[in-house]
Amino acid sequence: MNCCCHPALELWLAKALAIDSNSHLNDTIFISTFQSRQGSVNSGLLNAVKFRLSYQTTHPLILLSFFSKETLQKEDEFDILSLTGTEYVQLPTSPKLLQAIIYKYPTPLSIPGDEWNCFAVPALKKLINESVRKLKHGNKDALGNAALNPLRAACCLSFPGALPLITDGLKSLGQYLAVGVVAEFIQLSTLAPAGIDTYLKNALAVSKQLTELASCTCVSQADAKQLIATIDEIWETWSKLETDRWN
Repeated sequence: MNCCCHPALELWLAKALAIDSNSHLNDTIFISTFQSRQGSVNSGLLNAVKFRLSYQTTHPLILLSFFSKETLQKEDEFDILSLTGTEYVQLPTSPKLLQAIIYKYPTPLSIPGDEWNCFAVPALKKLINESVRKLKHGNKDALGNAALNPLRAACCLSFPGALPLITDGLKSLGQYLAVGVVAEFIQLSTLAPAGIDTYLKNALAVSKQLTELASCTCVSQADAKQLIATIDEIWETWSKLETDRWN
């Protein structure tokens, strides 16, 4: 069972549904609009969107809330509530009702392709664009200052003195890509439906370029020149994400 709920609600779900003994329940996604740290309608809906993007063909996504469905719909900018496989349940509720919802869906869940694209493409574009905004120059997690600019500068130095700086730069890049905003950007980019949107294609291209760059090795001046060329290619594609209309 995947949960993004207040801990007390998650504990109740585990006991009420006996999830450890029923495999049909184990893949169900439960999300509440009240969470221990965020506690807002928007945070719950956003988590629902991110869960569904990551788990397209699992069991239903059950959105639990003390808010009415009408209240949630006013905040539902991604239309997650109307997507096949999303069920709204107002709290308090009963295990019997939840089980009835779970068992009415086939395994795995099937969302029609056109419906999925109408949901996933704009949702991914908006979430990716938000990540790009956070990674722009001047922000705390800026892609250039945090990783690419120091590495490129090291590659411009003469060998052999440049070698340890480049090695450290590649290592730092790998660590940078594994956490925070840039890790979310890479993860979201890989979820895009294939060949359907230019903005998403560019996002995926940057993700692949960054990942491949972090796995490179450098033992010569020629390798350093190739790293510079790769970084410049990344910036060329990245600039399209910053300037192209995403919506």
